[in-house]
Amino acid sequence: MSTLDIIVTKEATEPCKETFKIEIPAEKTETEYKGIIKNFKKEVAIPGFRKGKAPNQLIQKRFAKEIADELKKILFQETITNIMKDESLKPVNYPEMDGVDKDIKAGEKYNFSITIELEPDFKLPEYKGLKVEEDEVIVTDQEVDKTLESFRATEKTYKTVERSAKEKDMLKLSYKGILEKNDDEDEELGVGTKYILELEENFQILDKPERIPGMIDILAGKKAGDELKDIKITFPDDYMEKTLRGKTATYSFTIHEVQESFIPEFTDDMAKKYGADNKEEFISRLKDNIKQQKQSLISEKSIKKLHDQLLEKLDFDLPPSFLQREIDRLKDEQKIAQDKKEKDSDDNDTKSDQKFLDKAEKEAKENLRSYYLLQRIAEKEKIEVKEEDLTRHFMSMAQRTGMPLPNIVEYMKESKKLNSIKTNLLLDKAMNKIYQYAEIKKAKTTETEEKK
Repeated sequence: MSTLDIIVTKEATEPCKETFKIEIPAEKTETEYKGIIKNFKKEVAIPGFRKGKAPNQLIQKRFAKEIADELKKILFQETITNIMKDESLKPVNYPEMDGVDKDIKAGEKYNFSITIELEPDFKLPEYKGLKVEEDEVIVTDQEVDKTLESFRATEKTYKTVERSAKEKDMLKLSYKGILEKNDDEDEELGVGTKYILELEENFQILDKPERIPGMIDILAGKKAGDELKDIKITFPDDYMEKTLRGKTATYSFTIHEVQESFIPEFTDDMAKKYGADNKEEFISRLKDNIKQQKQSLISEKSIKKLHDQLLEKLDFDLPPSFLQREIDRLKDEQKIAQDKKEKDSDDNDTKSDQKFLDKAEKEAKENLRSYYLLQRIAEKEKIEVKEEDLTRHFMSMAQRTGMPLPNIVEYMKESKKLNSIKTNLLLDKAMNKIYQYAEIKKAKTTETEEKK
């Protein structure tokens, strides 16, 4: 061993964590120190001396702290690099160093320790040929009819009728509501109250959810030309407009017109609007789409079953800092959800806190073991997230949110969520690979079972 070699001794080993005792020989600190002085001499400018001509002692005195910091930086980095290479370690974060606050001096040995948190080491279970049973996909006539009805509804029109109004009709009406105000009330009404308290000759569909509480019962059975006055309406405590909750208003209504909805039959011409040659072809495509949607849902359930099968076979230690971070995240989520559910409760006992902690710890371990499992499978299967995968994901987001695709891409980059998205897509692809390898047994599903 050379006198310049850094001495590394493995001191302690814990689950997902290793500690090393480090000794930097005196010759090593001296050699590196001289090299730093030489570099400083070339780079720094000192009044009265040409660059590179200032005496070493002056450089050492004027830049003592900077030189010492650079010496530590070089030695620490070399040490960490050598340990990672020699021990074939996979760290999960930057190593923790102990004993590095003390001064370092050229020509003297320097001792400290390094603790490295590591990825878990576990045997990858067999993930090919797992067995799972899933329902056979059956598309019923009722499902086709219900979906076809939604397409027919897009062609819905209204026509004026000379009869009494009933639910689902569209009324042309005017109304005005005057709130009862107590002397101690001085609350400003929200902007959303404008069309709730007053409407002038406009159309309103007599359907739920009701804009005005009880509106269907009040106006059903009335005809065009009818006027109603002095109708007292109290807004419920959970009403959509907060500033009206619990308040009472006196309304007057005038019905100007009653219109009935008309939904046409689905025809060949309507089918052509959706790219089909005729109604028969459209229905055939509709059945295929419904089948694909149902199969997608069934596949998701099967993937979850396969995932759970694999996790049952695993029980390995996890990096402590990662585990704690995930526990804290889940605990916060659970607490927020519980607070919303019990916002009026004063129950803050320690039993409840322990329940949150136990649940969070259990879920955190499952989440991290799942993450490392799928990462290992993706690595073994050489699965990658390609540009087209990201594009498909962003296009799907654009369709769901209505945001332009370039805006979504820009937002993801600026919010630094791109790496997280890539990781999730990688894990999804690994899970789909397990599904592709699975032995799937189809369970016969009768049409009667489908209707339940």
